[in-house]
Amino acid sequence: MANRRETYHRSNNHRPRRALISILLVAVLGGGALGSYFFHAYHQNQTKQTATTKKQPSSTDAHITAAPNTSKVLQDPKNDTPAQHKLREIINKQKLNGIVISTTVNSNEPVIVTNGYSNVLTKTVIDEHTLFPISSFQKMYTGIILDHLIADGKLSLDTRLKKFYPDIRFADRISIQNLLSHTSGIQSGDIFPVSPLGSEESQLSFNEHILKSTGIFKWSYSSANYALLAGIITNITGKSYQANVEQYIVQPLGLKETYFYNKLPANPNIAYPENLNTVLAQKVYLTDIRRIVSADYGSGDIFQSTSDFYKVLVATENGTLIPKNRLEDFFPAGSRAYTNGMYIQYGLIHAAAANLSYYGSYYGNTKSLKNTVILTTNGSLQTIRVASVDLYHVINH
Repeated sequence: MANRRETYHRSNNHRPRRALISILLVAVLGGGALGSYFFHAYHQNQTKQTATTKKQPSSTDAHITAAPNTSKVLQDPKNDTPAQHKLREIINKQKLNGIVISTTVNSNEPVIVTNGYSNVLTKTVIDEHTLFPISSFQKMYTGIILDHLIADGKLSLDTRLKKFYPDIRFADRISIQNLLSHTSGIQSGDIFPVSPLGSEESQLSFNEHILKSTGIFKWSYSSANYALLAGIITNITGKSYQANVEQYIVQPLGLKETYFYNKLPANPNIAYPENLNTVLAQKVYLTDIRRIVSADYGSGDIFQSTSDFYKVLVATENGTLIPKNRLEDFFPAGSRAYTNGMYIQYGLIHAAAANLSYYGSYYGNTKSLKNTVILTTNGSLQTIRVASVDLYHVINH
């Protein structure tokens, strides 16, 4: 295993360890800046809302209408709306290249701010249709599909892993809820194949090979949990994980800019980091990112536009994608560290994502349907995560 880790391990310079990411997330949520924002936003919302689970009226397809001075052309800050100006101040302060889509205090119709190029060679600017690897954002999609299977009586949160993976140590003690909440004791680390994995079977097999079941049932972030969940989905439905994403997410919302790593179109409209200024550099980078995300079965092997992701986020919050009798379970009340691919506290949700030079974060309110999503090609996970909270707080309160 030591040699395998040396062969597949991601470079420290360009690929931050997920274990470190997990520690940072726990530290912040456990009492740092993000936790205080959760608490502050919760009490502000309580003064404006009655204690009800009824959602505000919202379009089921979460249609995004371009605001003035959108990302169709390189944006001129002089033409910003007041809301865009507030967003841009934070982006410029952090020197970020990317896109923000956010609601505002007066409207749930999102505004858009972008900065930088998706391709410096063609001078193509980043816009709401530019593709990003959404990484850990995808874990929410796996949670959505599982909720449908639970609603249909195919399994429960207490179903044991032994039913599907009897050879994994402690499988008789690991539940579906443990996998969803990263409390299964399963660890995997940052280990990646030497070339893109070619099938879902190879993706699952790869994750089964690299995981370690410790029997320590404490919170420990590991994407292998969601790889196993993706395998459970295929076992129950008799269909591929990709087909389930198509059935439960892509088709209901009519998404047109959502692709799995092995189904990207030729010359995809991907956001390349701006330092990739040759055709060869971009080609090598695309191959490398596809190789890396191919290991993230059920947890990060999708490329998606910010527009499409925003639609999924809102449609999840307003109950379009979640069975009606499961909505309160999907977003449990009170304080809970992590489930269904996101951190949830008092109706407020947050998740972050990172892969190579890509970073992302979203922050939202499941009651008011206020949301802020940011995806970038530079920065750091800590910077982007804090920026999403700042962006949400500044423009929605």
